[in-house]
Amino acid sequence: MEQSNHYDLGQLGRERLEGFCKTLKKLLVDEAVQFDVIVAAGNSGLAMSSFAFMVFDALHISRPMLLKVPFFRYLPRHNDDPQHLFLISTFEDEIRAQLDDIKLQSNNFLFVDDEIGQGITALGMYSLIKPGLAELNRVENFGYYIVAEDQGFKVPANLTDIHFHSFSKEIEGLNNIIFYMIPAEFEDPIIKALGDDEKFTFHWRANLLLDLPIKDYNNGNPVFSDKWLDKARNDIPEFTRLQMQFQKYIMKDIAKLTQ
Repeated sequence: MEQSNHYDLGQLGRERLEGFCKTLKKLLVDEAVQFDVIVAAGNSGLAMSSFAFMVFDALHISRPMLLKVPFFRYLPRHNDDPQHLFLISTFEDEIRAQLDDIKLQSNNFLFVDDEIGQGITALGMYSLIKPGLAELNRVENFGYYIVAEDQGFKVPANLTDIHFHSFSKEIEGLNNIIFYMIPAEFEDPIIKALGDDEKFTFHWRANLLLDLPIKDYNNGNPVFSDKWLDKARNDIPEFTRLQMQFQKYIMKDIAKLTQ
């Protein structure tokens, strides 16, 4: 990924990564916010949670627990159509089960994503976590911190326990910008085996390099699936080595950005 609409996409991606790291460091160090849980919803959220864990490691702060679901905002083939929103109550039992296994001390949750959009995912997860905690008789009040690129989202005035921290502003027409920072040497073997963006979207490549699954609708049952990881392992020579090299590269980068 290099140039589009006169932008240096690789540079934009690196700027987004730097902004994410510095925003998270400000919360963790300058404001001394402690987190029990990182909330990851969907493919990008899962990748961003890996970057967040690397920030915690670089700052020598204990990692929180991870709460993850293969969140869908819309039904497949109906993206951005408010008439076809996904029924998020599908995730109620899964969220409750994960919450039941999480020990709470600070009662603070950290939702991370590459971009906020209209807030459907971030607010959807909040609306699942809050009653889930109540049903488990855990806590009534908790802090819900959102770290993502700003795309015009405003926290509803009545939700005072939600705190939105943007690490960058939207550039119209460009999405998933942070993942443009992946150097070609790591992307090219995946593109050769699985296809370009028309066949295998570029930000999914981050999940594969981070050894993360990709969500699948699976006949109406949302799941995180390893099928693309399995295909990559079968079709890309020395794919495990490629993953290790990328993870070493990104961990070193994040360590520098959090100094």
